[in-house]
Amino acid sequence: MKKQLEFDCIIYDSYKELLRKKVYEPIILDLLNFSEIVFPERYSYIENQSHRESDFVSDKGIFYDAKILFYERQCQALAINKDNLYTFINELQREINEIYIAISENNKERLVNSIFYKEMISRIRKAEKYENIILFIPFACTLEVSYNLDSLLEKDIFTYIFKCLFESERELVEGHNIYIIYPNCENYIIVKNLNNDVIEFLMHDVFTKYIKFELKD
Repeated sequence: MKKQLEFDCIIYDSYKELLRKKVYEPIILDLLNFSEIVFPERYSYIENQSHRESDFVSDKGIFYDAKILFYERQCQALAINKDNLYTFINELQREINEIYIAISENNKERLVNSIFYKEMISRIRKAEKYENIILFIPFACTLEVSYNLDSLLEKDIFTYIFKCLFESERELVEGHNIYIIYPNCENYIIVKNLNNDVIEFLMHDVFTKYIKFELKD
């Protein structure tokens, strides 16, 4: 698997706010209601979460909990010091590139030891049995472009990570629909159901005041 694209990212001062639950939850809700394929219903925010209630509920009474797919301590550190943010973004990009290499080499051990795998399984374990899980990553995690859907589905790192997770933790995953939301390097929003690989591209500018991506020539 060869890397197809390279891109730069512009990180605004407001990016650290995007790591806060009170900021990213309304954005996710906006995307849920903007979606027509992966999330075809209408969704509302659950105001009272004093007893660890879910974040959102559909008009059919299905519950969803949203989780950012970064370490909690990392989010706290990034929210305090922007210098930490640049270091983290570089580490994140390196992690993504290493996962691409691991996929190309069919190195499941490396995938299982990746940050995304560990955080994904941690979020699923914390979810209630009746909840569906929405994983959110405020960074471009694919090197593929939207017009090449076959390539995107084939090379999406989360497809491979979720497959490894399902093979090793089937009982944990079963009963949940697990979704992932993140921007791509063209500044589209990718919304994907990891259980069945249904994917949708949203032309929405919810992230552009926090982070923006530019393709290199």
